[in-house]
Amino acid sequence: MLTLSLKFRGALIRRKTRQADRFVRPMFAALLLSAACGHAGAQLSRLQSLLDATPEGGWVKASTGLFSTAFPTGAAAVNVPSYQNPATIVSAWSSFAWDSARGDLILFGGGHANYAGNEVYVWDGATGLWSRGSLPSRLDANNFVVDNAAPQSSHTYDNSVYLAVNDRFLSFGGAAYQSGGNWATNIGGVASRAGPWVWDPSKADSNKVGGTSGSGYAPGSVGGNMWQNRQGQWTGVQAPSFVDGDRLSC
Repeated sequence: MLTLSLKFRGALIRRKTRQADRFVRPMFAALLLSAACGHAGAQLSRLQSLLDATPEGGWVKASTGLFSTAFPTGAAAVNVPSYQNPATIVSAWSSFAWDSARGDLILFGGGHANYAGNEVYVWDGATGLWSRGSLPSRLDANNFVVDNAAPQSSHTYDNSVYLAVNDRFLSFGGAAYQSGGNWATNIGGVASRAGPWVWDPSKADSNKVGGTSGSGYAPGSVGGNMWQNRQGQWTGVQAPSFVDGDRLSC
């Protein structure tokens, strides 16, 4: 079993007992293979070396930098008193997805009574460094994203997955910022249910908002148009509340 543990000091890999190690190497090899097949730039030899050098039952620090170094700062940071600390994403039931094409962990979360920002974070398995995939979107007086072109921050629980065939990060959300309910947009004064949302990792840019230009906290913010609202684009009946992403088969 390979365990990645998010802490403020970084991600940790734990190598279990000898019996469990029979499963670690094949599984890690599968990660390496999926990354190599998915994207020529994915390099996981560093993680493999760390695992090889770790004693049975031991832990090794995989990160080479701090999560906090990727936080937005200055005028681009969230300006909502009491809900502007990105560190609370860690404690707000947020979830990762493993980008097998690039060898990255994608983190998106916050929400409800924890954090108002909807920026995406990326942990690079090849370097062990954290980066920001986008800047946070500004909210209106009713806590909707101003351009409706990106999701509200939310607890993501186990509702985030990476779709290798589509090269997209997908989240079904959870307890949205302040409301604690499903994602929603506000178009023409009418609130409507939103999501699931998909994010394009190839458009990741630490200096661009996830939605459209002008939707960030900083004046003149540039949009990356990274998100797509997939509301209504499915077959069958929509779930009344959050979908359990852990049951998805991708």
